[in-house]
Amino acid sequence: MFSGLGIIDECALNVFTDGSSFPKKQRSAGVGICLVWVNDSGDEEYEEYAPPGWKQATIDEMEIEACTVGMQEANRFLNQRKSYNRVLVFSDSKYVVDNFFKAMHVWPKKSGVVLMECQSKILICGKD
Repeated sequence: MFSGLGIIDECALNVFTDGSSFPKKQRSAGVGICLVWVNDSGDEEYEEYAPPGWKQATIDEMEIEACTVGMQEANRFLNQRKSYNRVLVFSDSKYVVDNFFKAMHVWPKKSGVVLMECQSKILICGKD
């Protein structure tokens, strides 16, 4: 699903997210998540997750959903392995990256989304 992820923070759980949608909500939409971490031997490991799609959604809705699902998966992962004190979320969505900190108290009220699910430090990273 994901290739060329770039530099991985060895001390963090790295969460790569992507949302997709067809224009004007005409067809299915979906998200893809890839959790990447470095094990005790220093090797990268990963786990991919692509839940069933939605009937209709905008690209911005799917990019937010991708981050939300990514945080839910990170929370599940961290409940099993408590060795990471930081979560880095990577998104290629300008909308998410530009608006995350401004909207982290607004989005949950409007959409029911819980953005800060993990008790770890969270950083949203974008791609130029």
